[in-house]
Amino acid sequence: RRAGSRRGGDGGRRRLGKSPRRTPGLAAWRRRPSATSAAAMSTDRLALCAVQRQTTDDELLYFELCKMFIKEEEPRVLYIAIGKKALHMVSQSLERPWTIDPNAQKIPYPNIVRLVEDEGSVCNLAVFLDERTTHAFWKPFRIILVLEYRSRFLMYFRAAWQTDQLVRQSVVRELPCDVERLPGSVELAQDGRDPLRLWPYHGFAQRTQDGYSFFLDKRFMSAESSMHSTATGKYFDPQRSLTFTVQVQEPRPLDTLETDDSEHIRWVAIRQRQSTIRELSGVLIVKNGFYLKKMNLVNDIAAWTGWEVFLKSDTLVKVMISMRRRYIPPLA
Repeated sequence: RRAGSRRGGDGGRRRLGKSPRRTPGLAAWRRRPSATSAAAMSTDRLALCAVQRQTTDDELLYFELCKMFIKEEEPRVLYIAIGKKALHMVSQSLERPWTIDPNAQKIPYPNIVRLVEDEGSVCNLAVFLDERTTHAFWKPFRIILVLEYRSRFLMYFRAAWQTDQLVRQSVVRELPCDVERLPGSVELAQDGRDPLRLWPYHGFAQRTQDGYSFFLDKRFMSAESSMHSTATGKYFDPQRSLTFTVQVQEPRPLDTLETDDSEHIRWVAIRQRQSTIRELSGVLIVKNGFYLKKMNLVNDIAAWTGWEVFLKSDTLVKVMISMRRRYIPPLA
């Protein structure tokens, strides 16, 4: 099914002597070449090339639209880009530097000494700088970033920082990243909990994977990863010999899904089913159909599509639920 509608924007009613008005569909929106019309975060090479016009001395790996707080000033809305050598700040218009000070266009990785994730939100991130080597423009040597995809930003940022350390000093080091409550975050209730957050049910714990949160039985234990601020996505219950795995894939434009027959979540689930069946014997397909996402705890307006596959074999019972979150990214 194509993204645009075959009917005109007036509901299909033709007016005498005039051609029907046509509302540009999603396909037309995707063809716009401007980088500011793209997603607020991206690893796409074409979008990175547009941002790279302001950072000619480094190769970019990832960028995201964010709010940046420096000192007590008003927040600046700009693109923050992760390069191989430094963290770059790029104007939202992509036509001029975000500030006239040439020392404020980037922060080399050797000047970044610590990160702090805000315990009271899923967006705030504090970046602490080395006072001895950082330019005085960045006093008090701490910047606050408000990121829509903080976990994904951290994944790319920490990997780039560690790679830079390995290339420059031939030493494997890990960038310190702590979880604390930053000033200005949501105030807590008297019992120490965020009054605006829905807390897990009795016997359950909230888990986070690449920016997505879910409730899971407390009996499932998680293995932490040094490269990610969150869990690896694998949980194990030793008492019942149960394994729970969560995988979050990178966002993709809709027009690229047809190249590998992934335009519907059903085809993705079928490939996973076939791959699993090859490794088992005596497989019985108990369920193979749509899965309905029953709760929307954060008032998400995106379209969710699900497919469930329930398999039984001689030695294993496996349930695979594939979910796709489909949305139009912000234009600015």
